[in-house]
Amino acid sequence: MVVALGPGSVDKPDAKVAMSTPMPNQPVDKGGTVTLNTVEGGGGGIFGGPNGR
Repeated sequence: MVVALGPGSVDKPDAKVAMSTPMPNQPVDKGGTVTLNTVEGGGGGIFGGPNGR
C-alpha cells in the first residue's frame, strides 16, 4: 500500500502524494490506498483522514 506512494509523499504526505502519483478511477481501493484516498476524499488511507478533501 505504502509502496504505491510516489516521490514527494515522504516530504509532504498531505496533497503532494496526489500530485506525484496518478489518480485513476479505482473505487475498489476505498480504504487501502493512501494516494487515492488522499485525493478523492480520504478516510481510509494512512494520510487519508484529515488531509483528505
